[in-house]
Amino acid sequence: NAITFNFTVAGTQDALRQVLENLERSIRTIEVTSLRVENQTNGALVMTVGARAFYEPTIKLELTDKAVPR
Repeated sequence: NAITFNFTVAGTQDALRQVLENLERSIRTIEVTSLRVENQTNGALVMTVGARAFYEPTIKLELTDKAVPR
């Protein structure tokens, strides 16, 4: 199962690199499907990322007490 998402961030080259490194450290598997970096007229960098994260549906677990014969 996958959830797709997109986000856009602006900043310096080092800040954009840090965003990608943070994605790599996520406890969830995140697959980047698209990445675009644009240089704005004011010199700022804008990065647009398309990605998907994978998950498994929750499982209901019930614990019970049971006597074991001796």
